[in-house]
Amino acid sequence: AAFTTHPYRFPTIGWPDDIRAWRLEDLQRFHRTYYAPNNLTLTLAGDVDPDEALDLVRRYFEPIAAQAPPLPVAEREPPQLAERRVRMRRKVQTPLVQCAYKAPAAADERASAIHLLMSVLMEGDASRLHRALVEERRLAIEVGGHWQEGFDPGLLWVSLTLPQDADPDHALAVLDAQLARVIAQGVTQAELERARNLAMVGFWKRLATIDGKAHLLGEYAVFHDRWAALFDAPARLAAVSREELRATAATIFVASRRTVG
Repeated sequence: AAFTTHPYRFPTIGWPDDIRAWRLEDLQRFHRTYYAPNNLTLTLAGDVDPDEALDLVRRYFEPIAAQAPPLPVAEREPPQLAERRVRMRRKVQTPLVQCAYKAPAAADERASAIHLLMSVLMEGDASRLHRALVEERRLAIEVGGHWQEGFDPGLLWVSLTLPQDADPDHALAVLDAQLARVIAQGVTQAELERARNLAMVGFWKRLATIDGKAHLLGEYAVFHDRWAALFDAPARLAAVSREELRATAATIFVASRRTVG
């Protein structure tokens, strides 16, 4: 429901009817196109001998023929001008409210501010939404969120897991009031510093493992076109101001640009 035109409207592996209709040649064509050497980014990390490693890369990848590159995504999602709502009724133990806000692509210059803003709002028991909705009002059992980072603008999710007898509309109204408060008043310096410290710790912890190093280097090479941009991340986090968080909240948390379910 959040996307009407862009391919992001499809599940990663397709709808059940699509899966049932697959033919062997469809899967072979997909694999040939998207798993070709000219469509991958290879990252090597760890205690390796560069010359030996590159020899192995050439040995195993050079025999695989390059393919025509995948067609670029031509569809662009039109601006969303009004809130969309989807309501599903199921027998479940805990109701769920999810808000999907239109958000920038991964390479957007506001990326660091978005990560810090989400931390202020939703990371840990000291986060603003947890305190307001879980501890103070007891309207939710859990608050969570996720920014869908991709090549094109995606979604920023805010999720509320509710008690069984909760009123979803009331919980949503309190959520909206908290977001409006951030847009109007900003966040405190203490909230910003807490979020920044959590982000810095998370960044260096990921770099502490071989897998983390490889993943981050590949992520920056793919989404930012420059693997070395990874090493600018701490400085970018350190430079984010309270006003940047407030302005970022004002551009993302817009009711007319969200889908609520």
